[in-house]
Amino acid sequence: RKRSNFNLQQISVAVSHNIHDWEIKFESDDMKNKALARMNEAIRFVLDASDDDFKREINGYIDVDSVIDYMILMYVSCATDNYSKNAVYVTYDGLKFYMSPYDLDATWFMRWDGLAFYKENYFLPRVSTNGQYFRPEVDNELFYRIGELYPDLIAARYFDLRKEILTPEHIMSKFRAFTKQIPGELYETDFEKWPDIPSQEKNTVGRTSLLVKKRMLLLDDIMSHFCQ
Repeated sequence: RKRSNFNLQQISVAVSHNIHDWEIKFESDDMKNKALARMNEAIRFVLDASDDDFKREINGYIDVDSVIDYMILMYVSCATDNYSKNAVYVTYDGLKFYMSPYDLDATWFMRWDGLAFYKENYFLPRVSTNGQYFRPEVDNELFYRIGELYPDLIAARYFDLRKEILTPEHIMSKFRAFTKQIPGELYETDFEKWPDIPSQEKNTVGRTSLLVKKRMLLLDDIMSHFCQ
C-alpha cells in the first residue's frame, strides 16, 4: 500500500498501523528472524526497485507465479477481502516467499457477514483497451507492479487455466460436490437451529452459477486486453 503505511522496523509485513494485525510463525527463532529480515528486504525492494531491477530480481524474494495465481483466484472468486490483507506468505528456506490465500469468507459475491451480495462486475481489475493496468482504490504495490510489468504472463496463465480449470462448469462442479457431502436433512436441521443465518435462502448454488458465468465473460474481455 502507500509507502507511508509501512513500518520496516517491526514485523513489517504491516500495511496498517496496527502491528497486531500481522503475525509470523516458525518452529525456530533462527528461521523466524531470518524470514522476518528477508520479508523486510522484500518489502523495501517492492517499494523502491526500478522496473528493470524488479523484473530481474523479484523472483528471488517472492515467487511471481504464485502471485499471479493468487491474483487470478482473487479476481475470479471476487475475493474482496484478500487484496490488502488475508494473504499468507509461506517459505521453505526463509529467503523466498510464495503467496497463499487465507480466510476467504468474502468470496463468490458475498460480503464477509453474509448480509449483502456483490454484482458480477464488482472488484475486477481495471485495464484499458491498450493494456494499461490501473491502480485500484485499495492499493497493493506488489499486485500493482506485477500487473503493470507482467501482463503477458497474467493473460497467458489466465487463458491456460480457462481451458479446463476456470470454466463455469468446473467451478460449479466443485460447489456441487462439496454441498453433496452434507445430507439434506442436516442442512434443514442447521437452519432450524440457526434461523437467523444471513442469506440462507438467497445464497444458492444456482445464484452463484449465474454470477460465475457472467463474471468469467467479463474477465475474458479484461484479460484479452493484457495481451495487447
